Amino acid sequence: MIQNKILCFILTFFTFISGLPSYSFCLDSKDGKWYPSIFMDKTLPIDTNRLLIKFKNNDNSSSSINNISKKLKNCKMQHYNKLSRTATVELSDSEELKSAIRLLENDTSIEYIQPDYKLYISSIQDPHFNKQWGLSNSGQNINGILGLSGFDINVTGIWDTLGISSNILVGVLDTGIDIYHEDLKDSIYKNTLELSNTYDDDKNGYIDDYCGWDFINSDNSVYDGAEDAHGTHIAGIIAAGANSIGIRGIAKGVKIVPLKFMNDMAGYTSDLIEAIEYAKKLGIKIINCSFSDTHYNYALEQAMKNSDILFVCSAGNEKSNMPSYPSSYRLPNIISVGAVNNQGNMAPFSNYGQLVDVAAPGVDIYSTLPENSYGFASGTSTAAPFVSGIAALLLSYNPNLSARDLSTIIKNTVNTKFTSLHSYIATKGIVDARNALEYAKYYIPSASPTGMEPSAATSTPTPSPTPTTQTGVWTAKSELYCTNSILSCVSLDSIIYAIDNAGNIYSYDTGTDKWVKKGTLNPNTVDLNQKLNLVALNNKIYIIAGNSRKVYEYDPSNGKITEKAPVLSDRAGCAALAYDNKIYVSGGEDPLSAKTFEVYNPLNDSWTQLPAMQYGKSSHCMAASGNKLYSFGGAENSSIVEEYDINQRKWTTLSNAPTAINSLASAVLDNKIYVSGKSMDMGIDLWEYDISKYNWTKKEVLTVVKDDIWLFNIKNKLYIAGKSQKENYTAIAEYTFGTAPSATPTPSSALSTPTGINEGSKTISGKVILKDTAFNKDISIEIFAEQETGKSYTTSITLKKDTLYQNYSIIIPREELSKNYRIGYYINSEDVNLPRTGYYTPDGCTFDVNIASTLSPKDKDINGIDLNLLKKRTISGTISLPDGIKAPAGGAVVYLELGFPDDAYKNSPYKPDYIYNKKVVIPENQTYAQFDFTVIENNNKYKYVLGCETNTEGCLMSSFYNMTGTVSKKSNAGFIDTSSSDRYNIDFKIPGTKYISGMLSLPDGITAPKGGLYVLVSAKGTNQGSAQFINQFVIPEGSRSMKYFVNIPDNSLSSFYVSYQVDEKGYVKNGYYSSTNTTPYEKNASKVYLGAQNNSNVNLTIIKGKTVSGKVSLPESITAPKEGIDVEVCANVFYGPDALLNIQNNNEADLKISSNVVITENSNSADYIITVPQDGFFYIDYIVEEKDLVAHGYYSGSKTSTVYYERKSTLSPSSQDLKYFDFELLKGFKVSCSVSLPSGLTAADDIPLLIEFFTINYQQQSFEVAFSKQIVISRNSSKADLELYLPAGKYYLSYYNPKYSKNGYLEYGFYSSSGSKKDFDFNSQLSVGPNIQSKAVMTLIVNSNSAGPNDSPVTLPSTGGPIVPVPSIKPGSSSTVPSSTATPAATPKPIVTKKPDSADFSDISNHWAKESIISLLSKGIIEGYPDKTIRPDKEITRAEIAKLIAVMLNLEPSKNTDIKYSDKAKIPSWALGYIVVLTDKGILQGYNDNTFRASNYVTRMEMAVIIMRALGYENTPSGPVSFKDANSIPAWSINYVGKGVELGIFNGYTDSTFKPERYITRAEVFKIIDNCFRLQKATWL
Repeated sequence: MIQNKILCFILTFFTFISGLPSYSFCLDSKDGKWYPSIFMDKTLPIDTNRLLIKFKNNDNSSSSINNISKKLKNCKMQHYNKLSRTATVELSDSEELKSAIRLLENDTSIEYIQPDYKLYISSIQDPHFNKQWGLSNSGQNINGILGLSGFDINVTGIWDTLGISSNILVGVLDTGIDIYHEDLKDSIYKNTLELSNTYDDDKNGYIDDYCGWDFINSDNSVYDGAEDAHGTHIAGIIAAGANSIGIRGIAKGVKIVPLKFMNDMAGYTSDLIEAIEYAKKLGIKIINCSFSDTHYNYALEQAMKNSDILFVCSAGNEKSNMPSYPSSYRLPNIISVGAVNNQGNMAPFSNYGQLVDVAAPGVDIYSTLPENSYGFASGTSTAAPFVSGIAALLLSYNPNLSARDLSTIIKNTVNTKFTSLHSYIATKGIVDARNALEYAKYYIPSASPTGMEPSAATSTPTPSPTPTTQTGVWTAKSELYCTNSILSCVSLDSIIYAIDNAGNIYSYDTGTDKWVKKGTLNPNTVDLNQKLNLVALNNKIYIIAGNSRKVYEYDPSNGKITEKAPVLSDRAGCAALAYDNKIYVSGGEDPLSAKTFEVYNPLNDSWTQLPAMQYGKSSHCMAASGNKLYSFGGAENSSIVEEYDINQRKWTTLSNAPTAINSLASAVLDNKIYVSGKSMDMGIDLWEYDISKYNWTKKEVLTVVKDDIWLFNIKNKLYIAGKSQKENYTAIAEYTFGTAPSATPTPSSALSTPTGINEGSKTISGKVILKDTAFNKDISIEIFAEQETGKSYTTSITLKKDTLYQNYSIIIPREELSKNYRIGYYINSEDVNLPRTGYYTPDGCTFDVNIASTLSPKDKDINGIDLNLLKKRTISGTISLPDGIKAPAGGAVVYLELGFPDDAYKNSPYKPDYIYNKKVVIPENQTYAQFDFTVIENNNKYKYVLGCETNTEGCLMSSFYNMTGTVSKKSNAGFIDTSSSDRYNIDFKIPGTKYISGMLSLPDGITAPKGGLYVLVSAKGTNQGSAQFINQFVIPEGSRSMKYFVNIPDNSLSSFYVSYQVDEKGYVKNGYYSSTNTTPYEKNASKVYLGAQNNSNVNLTIIKGKTVSGKVSLPESITAPKEGIDVEVCANVFYGPDALLNIQNNNEADLKISSNVVITENSNSADYIITVPQDGFFYIDYIVEEKDLVAHGYYSGSKTSTVYYERKSTLSPSSQDLKYFDFELLKGFKVSCSVSLPSGLTAADDIPLLIEFFTINYQQQSFEVAFSKQIVISRNSSKADLELYLPAGKYYLSYYNPKYSKNGYLEYGFYSSSGSKKDFDFNSQLSVGPNIQSKAVMTLIVNSNSAGPNDSPVTLPSTGGPIVPVPSIKPGSSSTVPSSTATPAATPKPIVTKKPDSADFSDISNHWAKESIISLLSKGIIEGYPDKTIRPDKEITRAEIAKLIAVMLNLEPSKNTDIKYSDKAKIPSWALGYIVVLTDKGILQGYNDNTFRASNYVTRMEMAVIIMRALGYENTPSGPVSFKDANSIPAWSINYVGKGVELGIFNGYTDSTFKPERYITRAEVFKIIDNCFRLQKATWL
């Protein structure tokens, strides 16, 4: 038996050191040999279905193989090796493999049997691992982007060194998870206490929760299909199996607990909080939170705060440094995670700043998706699980780490070498798994104080007996219960630290008067058998480990412990002192060390020997003052005092102390040293040593401690620590000086009201009141007075059972009286069905700190601050749909929210929208549902407001409860008062609205992709500035259509344009409803009318387009700077028969489709994708704002671009391959331009100018403008400056002065190196390029013939109105100023003889302007459209007006089309001649920026000016204009309007308004022209 035991031990030992697989060993009864046997409870490999069988040497292999073949009927013999006597057998699957092992395990012919394991090269075998750049970034190409090698979480190297525990649970608080996924099924938590039997076997309140819980639907179905894609993706990042399938998770082996509180869109706080409580029951220590909201959520914060769970939270995707929750709650158990890309830069969408703790991979993250699929995703949602995975690895290494520990380790170990992150992340780096694990090896875990025996709630002063010289008072503080011996104590700031001989670290906070266990030293790291000595320096504690000579640096802020250089001598029983950023150590029990003295410099981690003391010492103390060090007492030579002069490096023996000094540490206050010494009766006294007088004074008998004494100066107060008179306790006491204190005490920096009344202090007092009924148990309550900074003073009371109130009083020290305080309470007692916290307001307590009142004691006590303990209340009732509406299929989802009125937060920076929320579903075909809330009562002033939100057809989206009827504004909501009772029977009826609805369809033959297709549908009022109403929908995966609706709450609107918006490759982004078909062009949209009835037949079809793609790159292989470069790429689309002509003429595009891309840091290019309609033509241009780049350019061919419109490429979606439209941004060179007035002059008014840089295309005989910009010489200024970047070349430069007739300067001028010229000069060019300082200076030229500002014949408008035009300039020609006075010289348009009929046109038979339209048709002034329509209600453009007025005046279009409008190329060719002739006659003019804007619609005030000028009227004062909105008619139009009204040519609306800015319709123009004819004023014709 003994031999067998020895053999077992040896085999077990060699099994351990050789790393064999986990086999047990069994003894063969025949031959007495031990053979390995597979543990059958181990998971068998899934990558093999073959067995490896080793036969015993004395067996006949042939018969053995035959026996095996008989036993294993479904096997196939693969191979037999005679040398090794092994056979391989193939079975059908892993189940057969398992059965075969059981059948053959006891076969006596077999030496061993095992799976025929596959062995791999030392690499990760999951086939998609190369796509997981966040785990291993070798610079591989991810979706077209080459990564930055080494920029990852540095995890692969630790997998083989770390055993990952399956007991570690990680909660995924998200959507559900595909628990059947091939890469996740073995990583999902299984509740072994729960059976699938519809019973709650484990009695936790959740039936059959064997794989987590669905908190939305309150069932165990944590996977419901495609809606759970998000949670499935998150789970794979954390813990996908390392199984040669798919991908690898960071912490393969830990178990994922699905906590489903969201569907594919969102989730609710109530479900989330329930999920957290469930997680606490399971013992989950890590929860991944990949969700965010910008609303501060009090309830969620409290739920997270009151748990010992690490919450790893995504920082949010708003590209903002503003708070996003829950990641921005400043709780120690939260880590906020921002996202980075594979090139080492912040993701462009990620939130950033000091509220973001760490960075993690979050762009193009490859992970699991439902139904055994995989895919990429981006967002801070995908960054958070990288940190959760690292936290799980740390917890596997050390399960004792708390949430705070995990947070501390991860934040302190980020990789900061990537400087691109420094300004975006609070810790300046990306998480690093290897760094974190190394840090954890030396980290001391924090511990809860719950294991310590509590001290008395309130200490009382212990009076001293008659003093020898001076009296004082010792105040006993909380004592530490500790059965182990305290080895050493030290003070750091306001904290006293103690270490016992078991390695436990305790801290005592002098502010809160509380002991806390901080953690435990690893005995394998620090030798606890040695006498330790502690010394504090630079926020660190140094541990000198006695005769081991080892020294360790301990950081209390993060628990990290680091070994430092050893001391030079054995130091058990030494004294240590920190002074002048060095540590001095003297003496020790070893005779060879007793006199030695050395100093430590932390800057170079080195010790230096100093001159020895004159007397040997141990268990003594040291002190420092000035440039002197002092050594007192000890086990030997206990009354000897020595002084060391640091400058002279010399010890001197001073007069002996009057007693044996026995304290292990001394304190220095105001040039006096305090130590303890033994009295004649063997008691202990406090002694004061005056350094200046070398004088000793006995201060007080020490009764609170009996041995092992340490004295400390903590913020100029004297504290003592030592062995208590009570067994197993360590005592703390504070000394209050009697007659002449050595220093003025200052208040503590944190909690605790002192027991003695400080001179000049004030009190805040009152009662703690329990309303209604008393409890049958005592309730322990802490009352606090809290400053905004968190600093507070407290007192504790006990509300006795069967009593309703208890008095309290808080003392505020004199130095703190000027501060403002919030008064509140915290209930310490467990099992009390009351909310834990409340805050004082004059109207009663509130649970919301943002509503709390503040008090300032200043110069008087404050009494009567009564705190009523808050209770829980119920609010319940029904939520109903509008009359006549029933819930649709699937039910009507209503979100109820309880909060406070907005004025409750008028003095708070935080304004939460709600405190409680709840989702209620009104069942299908039903009209109402019940609801109830459990809430905390609030004060009497701010009562609850109940609101709801729903997206249900025919229902107002947002409304608020009021007893007199539901309202739409929160400010009008009624209050729900719970201050004295519950509230039942709340009848909340949702108001109804009109709506527009129809079918939302994909093109024929196409169905929605995986995950569905997200679409926005909007209805916008047709009037200018009208409201827009939006709804969002998802066409389900595999479907091609669904019903949509848009609720219209504004009854004042009757007509709308309905459109969709979709962001999906291959579909045109926007489409508009048209009576014929959905159109991508807004101008072709049809109006949708909404009267008394809803309009339910407005169908939309998403338009299939063609995808344009390419790469936009920087010139000359340069790369983007740290912040990246934003580029807007735009496709300008033209359709119809005149599309090419309109492009040629530079007309306004029918459709602009943009793609905003970012060329990220250190990159040279970025990809863009744009989907355009399949008809028409288009060109591509770009806009960029970046130094050394040209701001605007056009795609001009393969990989090229140009600044010239005329040189762009015109593309067709119907005939070209739309891939690889790559182009390079143009390199620009800086050009400075200054335009000034003649010397000594300043502008009397703003002078707008158009500056143009242009060249001459001699082949085309035309100018080509490279750059134009409007600048302004401001009033009272003398110049304006302009800075731009242009390609290298030579340019002509001109200015255009549109207000030349007012400001007295020439209309235009040209750049010349010798000064501005009024005539164009071929030889005056500005050179631009490298190494050239391109600076152009132009001076406005005075117009010697100017009439002056006050004599101008035309009053010009402000910006946006018509202005005097500029003629086109030919090289070598001069310009003449055209007359601005309109003098029409035309004959009437001949009248046609055929009289048209309204029946000839389909849309005027009932129109109000029918007579005027027929009149103009008969005169030949107008014609209809080819489709037999007039389109009378359509707006009219400036180009159309030009032709109409010219035809009316019988003017022929000009053949000379020279006109200097900067957008001349955009004027339609059919309109150009008409515009020229009307411009020449002063009837039409351009705008301040020298554009004509031919495609702009004409407003009513512009039409008034045009028609009156056409009639020959000038801008002269008219009679009074009596319209209600006359004040909104600009000065440049008012006289024309007045004259037109006076002549009866036009009038206003029935509400007595003119509406000058409204676009005029064709019908209104026809009516005005017809009125002109009716006046029969032949002279104007």
